[in-house]
Amino acid sequence: MDPIIIFGVAALILVIAIGGAVRRARNSKKVQGLAAERGWRYEKSDAGVLSTYPQLFPFYSHGEGRSKPGISFGDRVSGEARDVLYLTEGEYSGQSFTYTYTTYERDSDGDTSSKKHYWHVVGFELPTAFPNLTIRRRRKLDFFENKLTKPVDLPYSELNSAYTIHSEHAPAALDIVTAAMAQWLVREQFRAEIVLQDRRVYVYTKGRQKIENIDPMVKQIIDFLAHIPQEAWQKTRGEYPQPQRVKYVESLDLNQMKSAYDDWRESQ
Repeated sequence: MDPIIIFGVAALILVIAIGGAVRRARNSKKVQGLAAERGWRYEKSDAGVLSTYPQLFPFYSHGEGRSKPGISFGDRVSGEARDVLYLTEGEYSGQSFTYTYTTYERDSDGDTSSKKHYWHVVGFELPTAFPNLTIRRRRKLDFFENKLTKPVDLPYSELNSAYTIHSEHAPAALDIVTAAMAQWLVREQFRAEIVLQDRRVYVYTKGRQKIENIDPMVKQIIDFLAHIPQEAWQKTRGEYPQPQRVKYVESLDLNQMKSAYDDWRESQ
């Protein structure tokens, strides 16, 4: 290949890389400015925050990469939370951040390529634990995925045509998604998926964190929580089941393995 062409391609790659670094630095400055303005705490990076978010379908990891698109929390080796805002809204505290991870693909020649993925996540901690509930806009892939994980059948036709709702405990979904909740969801036509599980609720969108999206995402969560009836909150204090969750560790520990096995035997 002509050396001039090689030099031109290398220069173009360098310009793109520098441009990306400048944009990221500029966005980080904006996030820091917002934190100072509102009295929130800012951290450039905090991988530890990822382990506080539940891992849900289709959020899962396999080896060094992911075989399906989505977010996979808990894998602290390859995942990172960047530009983390520790925010508060009323009685709730939470975070807004860019979640990034790398996927790896191997071609027919055995060569491996990598790709960075970015998601904007906003989440809040809850005073009590809920069963898993996910609310997302209907997609073309739902026809196939719903054969594997059947959605909850709710008595609201407009809601069912606009959203797919899954839950590990259907009675909880029926308690939470009331007629008022259904009307609100249909009216707002949210694009960001709502995930409720244990003591955490969050929404996420594809791409890096943008400060103009933080307030709408925060409002989506707070309004969602406000639509949950008091009866459902009360049932989190004993009536709803509290399933065991998968825990991620940095290395194998025989005592941890034995304890997990004993817990499983006792639950049978």
